[in-house]
Amino acid sequence: MQKKYESKNLKNSIYDGAAYSAAVGAGENYVAPYAIFRGATDFNIGLLSSFPALFSALLQLSAPYALNRFKNRKQLVLIPVLLNALSWLLILSTVFISAEIALPLLLIFFTFYSATNAFAGTLWASWIADLVPKNVRGQFFGKRNAITQLTSLVSTLLAGALLGLLQDGTTFMGFAILFFASFVFRMVCFVFLNKMDDPPHSVRIKTEHPLSFFRTRNTREAKNVILLSALFLFSVTIAGPFFVAYMLRDLGFNYFEFTLVIMASSIARVISMPYWGGISDRFGNKVVLILGSFFVSFIPFLWLLSKSAYVIALIELFSGFVWSAFELSIFNYLISSVRREEIPSYMGNYTFFTGITRFIGPNVGAALAWNFSSVPFLGFFGIPAVILISGMARLVVSLLVLASLKEEKLFLSPKAREMMAQIMLLYPMRGLLNGLFLGMGMGNKIIQTSIKSVKKRVHK
Repeated sequence: MQKKYESKNLKNSIYDGAAYSAAVGAGENYVAPYAIFRGATDFNIGLLSSFPALFSALLQLSAPYALNRFKNRKQLVLIPVLLNALSWLLILSTVFISAEIALPLLLIFFTFYSATNAFAGTLWASWIADLVPKNVRGQFFGKRNAITQLTSLVSTLLAGALLGLLQDGTTFMGFAILFFASFVFRMVCFVFLNKMDDPPHSVRIKTEHPLSFFRTRNTREAKNVILLSALFLFSVTIAGPFFVAYMLRDLGFNYFEFTLVIMASSIARVISMPYWGGISDRFGNKVVLILGSFFVSFIPFLWLLSKSAYVIALIELFSGFVWSAFELSIFNYLISSVRREEIPSYMGNYTFFTGITRFIGPNVGAALAWNFSSVPFLGFFGIPAVILISGMARLVVSLLVLASLKEEKLFLSPKAREMMAQIMLLYPMRGLLNGLFLGMGMGNKIIQTSIKSVKKRVHK
């Protein structure tokens, strides 16, 4: 009976995640291109990335307090999800008005979208942590994330194809269709979330506002991870929002080439999520976090090597592979390294601090792009200069992550270095070949069987 209960909830969680990813692929991925289509400048793009992050960070701080007051996590998630769905109708309305009014309203409506998303996400983390057994979290989230990335890939591809077809005066209609589709997908999320059970939650949630969060000594390492992750995402968002403008405006990519680049990253995430889930269960989340943050640092440098959409798509294959390691490991680490009653507080503060850095980063990036528009930085002007600075900053922070975590000793011995080489090279190639010759489903099954076999040997 217990297994049936778990299976029902986990399946509905996967369906919810797939619907949400479809909304992201069809809508969120094309908000910045839509803004550029309406004439947005680098400054506008910076605001479109930074202000939603700031208000999201501020709103989600109230999530743990709301949970202590109202207890019902399910209702507290469903209400902002419904509002989040309605925000797409507000964004849709900007298609039918002049650009002078549309761009400011787009900023307001997209900020509302992001804030409701953040509030729901903080409480969802506590909810899902009670539904997924600890011993299968890596495998479950690896599988779930692979499915959601595949859904995002398909919806992004279809969205790009639609925009490619609707040109010469009909592009407005293309964006309108995408935003309405995102509304429908988010309503589907509402349906599947409503089908999930909310386990009894009588434990009082620990609430810590950002000023007091770091005063206590318990789970000090988890708090260090939150700070370093925020700093790392600051270095990412210095350039992150401007890659879209760089592709569509500076490099002159069409919507097909833009979609190709996004697809490449999504394909890599689909293939690699189950792999990283297994690695997390076997070696620990911190090992995957270290590897992910370190290799993500090299992505900006690779972008500057070519202006070809096809070469950049290949780079994004690698980017998707290493980003999936970072994203999966940071979530699993935070919900696994603290007590149940601390999860909302930690996730809330994580979202707050990363939200603040996501607010500061794009504004710093916009200022740097303006400053280096006429003066070069190591031979690069404008957005390429910002991309270079972002890569340098990422590398510095990733080394701080390595130095701060206890697993740093894993990288010192020859045996440990051999293990890391297997994780990054041998195992992915085996997984890829299995996926190619036996199909993704069969390949994933073989990986899971291998992991179970390793666990049995370890327990013996």
